[in-house]
Amino acid sequence: MVSFNKHSWKSKIDPEFDAAVKTLLRFFREIKSASDDGFFAINDNFQQIILNSTGWQTGYDGKELTRLVNEAYEGYLDSDSVVKRFESYRSNKKRQHRLEKFLFTLAGKLPEASKKYYESKIESLCDASFSKQLAKLYGKNREKAINQAVSDALTFYYSLMCRLIFQDLEKNTDLDNNQVKLLDRPSALNTFMNVNHSIFSQIAFQKSIYELLQEENDSSLLKAIRVDKTLLCTDVVKQRLMKAQLSGDVVFFQKLARAIEKKPIAKEAPQYETYIVLWFFWLMGLNTLKLNQLYHFLKDCGLNPPEYPSGLDKFLQRHIYPLYGK
Repeated sequence: MVSFNKHSWKSKIDPEFDAAVKTLLRFFREIKSASDDGFFAINDNFQQIILNSTGWQTGYDGKELTRLVNEAYEGYLDSDSVVKRFESYRSNKKRQHRLEKFLFTLAGKLPEASKKYYESKIESLCDASFSKQLAKLYGKNREKAINQAVSDALTFYYSLMCRLIFQDLEKNTDLDNNQVKLLDRPSALNTFMNVNHSIFSQIAFQKSIYELLQEENDSSLLKAIRVDKTLLCTDVVKQRLMKAQLSGDVVFFQKLARAIEKKPIAKEAPQYETYIVLWFFWLMGLNTLKLNQLYHFLKDCGLNPPEYPSGLDKFLQRHIYPLYGK
């Protein structure tokens, strides 16, 4: 029998990428109430930040995660400008050395094992031989090579940025004393809560709250309310309540009562953290791992993922592949 190396994922992605995942999980666990039981309930400290805020609002526009990432960057890294800089440098031979210097500087901020991994990737991405190989290809083969190169570059970029962000978050956050500086600002906490409610919605219905609200029908509206009860305070729900009141729509009120009573997720709750990790980090290299490597990566992160292989494969088929593709 051929033995399998449970840590073989370290040869495919950043060998210390689990550090970023563990920081994220610790971050979530610190904020959540211990007795959430299917809700994303938060601890007393963060409840007070919300209750004392005058600018708190429930609103979904499909850009919640982008705003949360921007809050995390706090201006010291602008993801859009970095991507543009990366692409423009890579396509111009005269600026290759500037690209390499820029990326090597970022990689140099990481621990040794990660640093070596990203330095190797930088050398590969900046290798001029790719252009020569591309010149020999035509048609679909050329298009396929270009698409793969873009995919590899974006995976590298997002992985590197993620490691830097979470390393910085770990250094500047005293989780043991409940000091999560990123969420000291009501705007950031507001966005954080909206992101989590959308994640719950994705788990339960394979659609974000924004997508449910865009469908503009009672069934989708009630699903959204089941996840985020504070939607009752929004204008769109107030209008629907007014219509139901004026028309004597008893059936709607009965359905609304059930939506309010139901937990956002029940049987799916044990895999909430697995979903968070896969959803957040998938395009940062987890998509390149084989199923057994992914399973053991999740285990190394301290998670208890669905059983391997059938349970995990079904989980990916239901929750992750529809979002990102296989």
